[in-house]
Amino acid sequence: MFRWAAELPPPPLEPEPVAAEPQADGAVAWPLCLELVERHSRHGQRLAVVAGATSEGEAVEVVFHVCEGRVSAADFAALGEALPRGRALSSGDQDFLECRVCACEPQPSRSGARVYQASAFVAVRARPRSGLVSAEIGPQAAKADRHDIFSAWLVEEFAGTLRAAFGYHHEADRSQQNSRTSYVLEVAGGSGRLAAALARRGVCVTVVDPRPCVHSVDAPGASLG
Repeated sequence: MFRWAAELPPPPLEPEPVAAEPQADGAVAWPLCLELVERHSRHGQRLAVVAGATSEGEAVEVVFHVCEGRVSAADFAALGEALPRGRALSSGDQDFLECRVCACEPQPSRSGARVYQASAFVAVRARPRSGLVSAEIGPQAAKADRHDIFSAWLVEEFAGTLRAAFGYHHEADRSQQNSRTSYVLEVAGGSGRLAAALARRGVCVTVVDPRPCVHSVDAPGASLG
C-alpha cells in the first residue's frame, strides 16, 4: 500500500526551519504537528495512517508503521489509545497530534497530501474543532421564538450584503435609509411567520407558497400569498 520513502529531509513546515533531532539509533527525525486531525485509520495491527493539516494549512498524511527504524509497538499502542477514530474523532476535541517523522514520500497521496513516515508518537492534545458547540450552551429559547431568532441572525449576518446591494439599513437607522429598498423572496415560506419576523426588522419580504396564508402579518413590507 505504501512505498518506502527515500531518507530525505522534508521541507520545513513552519516559517522558521526546524532542526533535525538525532535518534538513539543514529537516524534523524523532525518534529511534526497536525493542528487538525481529520482522519485516523488502522490497517491491521502494525499500520496506521493519520491525515490532517499543519498550522500553515498544508494537507499531510503520517504513516505509523511498526517496524525497524520506524514506530515502536509501544508508540503504536499509545497512538491508538490517545487518538480517536471515526465518529468519535469528528465529534470530539482530541485532534492535535504531535509526532516525529524520519522520511518523506517522493510522491503525494491520492488526495494530494504530502506523506511522511513517522518514527515516534509524542502526544495528542485537545484542540476545539471548528464548528463544534460547547456542551455548556445555557438555557434554550422556546420553540415558538425560532422565527424571531432566525430572522435576527439573518439580518445580523447579511446586513452588509443587503446594505451594499439594496441600500438596506437597520431599523434604528431608518432615518438614513435611501430610496432603495431591500427585498427577500422566500420560496415555500409556509404560513409566513419567518417573513413577518423579517418584515418587523425592516426587510421587504415576498412569500411564494401554494398553500393559503394562515398567519396575519402586522408589519409593513411583507407580501404573503
